[in-house]
Amino acid sequence: VGNAGTYKDLSNQLQKFIQQEYDATDLAFDKVTVTFCNQWENVLRASGLTEVTLSFRFRTLRAVLNRAIAEGVASAEKYPFARNVAERHKFSVGKFDTSTTKRAITRDDVRKIEALHPETDRHQLARAAFLFSFYCGGINFVDLAGLRWSNITTDGEGKQRLNYVRQKTGGRFSLRLLPPAAALVEQYRPLTYNGSESYVFPIFNVALHKTPMQKKNRLNKVIGQVNKDLKTLGELVGIDTPLTTYVARHTFATSLKRAGQSVAVISEAMGHKTEAVTAVYLDSFAAETVDAAFESLL
Repeated sequence: VGNAGTYKDLSNQLQKFIQQEYDATDLAFDKVTVTFCNQWENVLRASGLTEVTLSFRFRTLRAVLNRAIAEGVASAEKYPFARNVAERHKFSVGKFDTSTTKRAITRDDVRKIEALHPETDRHQLARAAFLFSFYCGGINFVDLAGLRWSNITTDGEGKQRLNYVRQKTGGRFSLRLLPPAAALVEQYRPLTYNGSESYVFPIFNVALHKTPMQKKNRLNKVIGQVNKDLKTLGELVGIDTPLTTYVARHTFATSLKRAGQSVAVISEAMGHKTEAVTAVYLDSFAAETVDAAFESLL
């Protein structure tokens, strides 16, 4: 659903641009030249878009052209995007600055959040989402929201494990729940457990959120609330960094790094798809190695 929205948004933006600049409702693929890309970039910049958004728009357009060429409806000879150094005269998607400000809080700040005892259900959920993400490999909010009780199992040593498939990459994860994460799960068991296929956290409702679009709309609403509430909680305990679910993910990685864990283990734990280089050797890491790395969070 999210990917479909990305292409629909691109279509709307391009139609608007083509109408304004070319007084047309459509253009042939061979009209998407370097000049076309430069003109569209100027229009997008004038509207105040960030570098990250510009990169996203042009990467999506590039994907469309690649698909068109693969299906034989566009010519590779007129491809406007640079593919190597020799094509520096073409449009470079890589020129956009997509670096983001790294946001992580200290381990002491995490303990401040742990010490909180929120009075409202919303604040309790925000706190739980942040801490669960921190203790569970920086799990993304979309994956956290989709966790069902069937995703939590007990291993041969009687320890609880979290097993899930990351929605973004399809990567499979299996990690031992540290005591703080297990406590959060048990906190919600009386409230949400209604069979193995019910959701762990009170974000989705099995009876109400059935279709991908229903889940997407619900997720957008709740993550906005959670991030707003996290900022409130952070202010309550004197944390300067505006808290979000992303801060929890980055704090997990930073905490492991400060504890002396290798970047390779951290990448494995977070499921980074930094794509060919790390994938070659990260696959050899055993689950026990990642479990041991998590212990340094305590």
